[in-house]
Amino acid sequence: MFLPVSCCGPSIKNIKLCTGQFNPLLIHSFPFEYKINVRDTNNHNRVKTIETSNIFPLSLSLYICLQAPFPSHNLPLPLHHQATHFLFLHSFINLLSASMADKQPHLNGAYYGPAIPPAEQPHYRPQRQRSCCCCLFGILWKILVVLIVLVGLAILIFWLVVQPRSFKFHVTEADLTQFEYDTNNTLHYNMVLNFTARNPNKKLNIYYDKVEALAFYEDVRFSNDDVITHMNSFRQYTKSSSPMSAVFSGHQVLPLNNEQISQLNQDKSDGVYDIYVKLYFRIRYRLGDLISGDFKPKVKCDLRVPFANNTTLTSFQTTKCDVDY
Repeated sequence: MFLPVSCCGPSIKNIKLCTGQFNPLLIHSFPFEYKINVRDTNNHNRVKTIETSNIFPLSLSLYICLQAPFPSHNLPLPLHHQATHFLFLHSFINLLSASMADKQPHLNGAYYGPAIPPAEQPHYRPQRQRSCCCCLFGILWKILVVLIVLVGLAILIFWLVVQPRSFKFHVTEADLTQFEYDTNNTLHYNMVLNFTARNPNKKLNIYYDKVEALAFYEDVRFSNDDVITHMNSFRQYTKSSSPMSAVFSGHQVLPLNNEQISQLNQDKSDGVYDIYVKLYFRIRYRLGDLISGDFKPKVKCDLRVPFANNTTLTSFQTTKCDVDY
């Protein structure tokens, strides 16, 4: 005698079984393949498997047997032929009938195949929202481009109409009456410089609010002077020139190395000193009633200043300075 051990596959519902006599096992709905394992009660190592490998339509009779062939006539089976081999599933009918696979709701009525999961709903992206964001970004980008173009056109028109230019700066005179370096590393000096600032603009006036001059020898600063302060600031009109002057007088401890001292002696012998002057400006421009903010250009002047008491005929040459904004 065989007893059911395990089975796999969905359940069978509406199973009719007649024991003692070979009757068909009626399966009104049998849409899946089943595998049923049974064990022989006399030999526990003997296991048989019943398989259904076909898909049967509605109301088709299925003959399931454990031993083949069976007689084709409808006669009672002898007990020694192990009529109990029909395994008419009393122990797994409940298991199989508990999970009968019905037709899927998304399939048509003629389909009795394996369970098919429902079709996954497509995920729709928020095209409308993305489209709105793209439109907004496009509008902002266009506005930015238009603003840049308008600003560029305004600057170009202003430049063409006003034609702004930087002021010109020259050192016209230099008077050096003392420039001595003693053994205490102290430089005694007395020098006067005269400058000329010219405004080449046709429509812009210049306010000179502050000018500070620094004097260097061999890249070492030895003096400074306030050329323009708030006390003597002035307005320079178009196409005009204005004089300025700086006075450097006094003494300053100036640590020079041997090479620099050697160059100083050479300049003294030649009667001409290489002096570098740097000026810091704070100016404003005026166009009509409009006055700009502060500009802070730097002016650099490389000068060859002759000593006033030298016996040579060397004289100071007017020197043009570099103006950097």
